[in-house]
Order: sequence, then structure tokens, then C-alpha cells
Amino acid sequence: GVVIGRNLLYGNDSHGLVIGGDAADIVNNTIALNGGDGIRFEDCGCGTNNNFWNNLVYDNGGFGLDAIAGTTADSLGTNYVFDNDGGDTAGSAADLALSASDEIGSLDPELTAAFTLSRTSPCRNGGQFLAGSPDSNDTDSGNFYGGEVDVGAWESPR
Repeated sequence: GVVIGRNLLYGNDSHGLVIGGDAADIVNNTIALNGGDGIRFEDCGCGTNNNFWNNLVYDNGGFGLDAIAGTTADSLGTNYVFDNDGGDTAGSAADLALSASDEIGSLDPELTAAFTLSRTSPCRNGGQFLAGSPDSNDTDSGNFYGGEVDVGAWESPR
């Protein structure tokens, strides 16, 4: 499968990221200030080996997560979806099995102007380690600042 990780996707006229296939790990991305949805899941029958972990989806012009009917995900970790103009979830986003542990729309991520996390951001050390992620060469969380994974594209220094 494909890994989409450690990316900053911002300032696009349309959606930040459009997903329309199987076997994708979407991990540790910051998706902000796009004209459309932050992440749009197309009607793809997705559901085979798709993982959505440690993403920060913030202040997009459309919805934070827009899931077209029939879209599902295999694995969801801690994601922060906050302050998107159209709302944080739309369409069949409930089909993605989002839960309170996904931190949907609950806390301001406190981004700096450079899209990094402030020292008091709840996203610092707020993520979960996922085998197969861009950091999968780390066999444990010992190589992360503070010993835990941050949510978003960059691991913040101490």
C-alpha cells in the first residue's frame, strides 16, 4: 500500500487531500487552510488496510472530513479535526467509525504561523505509534521527543 505521511498540505484552492483507493496509511499530516474539504474520502469502497492516524485537519474552507457514502476505514488513531468552515465531519463520516478518542473538533491545536505546534498544544505527545507509518523504523516510541508521537506533520522539539 501507499503511505501518505509527514506532509503539510495547505493553501490549495480545492481540497487538501482526496482519497479514493485501498491500502493507504494516512499518518501524521497537517492539512490546513485549503479552499475545500481538508480530507475528502471518495466513494471507493475503501475499507481494506486503510489507516487514518495522528492527522491534524484545521481551518479548511469546507468540511474537515467529508466521507462520501460507502466509505469506511480499517483503523483510526488520534486525529484532531478542528475549526473547519463547513463543520468538522460531513457526509457519511460516521461510517468512518470516528469516536471521542479521535478528538474530533474538541481542542484547538494551537498552531504557529509556520504550522508547527506551540509548546502548549494538546497535539504534542498526543498521537499514537502506528507500525508501517513514516516512523516505522522506530521499533518503539523512544525516538520521539517526549517519548510519544505528536499529531500533525512535525515532531515538536522539547
